[in-house]
Amino acid sequence: MNKKILYVLFFLLGLGGGLIYTRLSKGVISYRPVHQPIAYSHKIHVHIKRKLACKACHQGVETKYHATLPSLKVCTSCHVEPQGKTEMEKRLIKQYIEPEKPIPWQRLFVLPDHVFFSHRLHVIRAKIECQTCHGPMDLQNRPPTRPLRVLTMNDCRRCHTKRNVSTDCNTCHH
Repeated sequence: MNKKILYVLFFLLGLGGGLIYTRLSKGVISYRPVHQPIAYSHKIHVHIKRKLACKACHQGVETKYHATLPSLKVCTSCHVEPQGKTEMEKRLIKQYIEPEKPIPWQRLFVLPDHVFFSHRLHVIRAKIECQTCHGPMDLQNRPPTRPLRVLTMNDCRRCHTKRNVSTDCNTCHH
């Protein structure tokens, strides 16, 4: 086979692979690995020490479309003084709380631009538990690098059908 044809084929395969990766990364949720600045333990905060509800830190969950990532103010409400003796908490205080520097949390779940999703509607109106979509986040000792549960449009459609909510495309897509 001619070398030029091989180069063109490899170029097209590479381009196609890049397009497929881009489409997947803009799927219902992102598949890119995420690394959080603090090794936050949901398990300690939710079950062991603080008994916090998800909405205590993700304060937009009942009032906004997005659940919101915890602000520094949320963390300082408990951590102005150390609550324990962990290195991670000392780092949190020294690196973010004392200098009043926002924690650069990374979003784990990323919806594509053409999908409309309101946490408020799902949590308040439909009374869906966070774990239904996010998986057992409350049991994690460290922040996951990928979503615990991969959602597809079929998952959403099944839930809408089960709850007798519209499955018309325009309900969620714009």
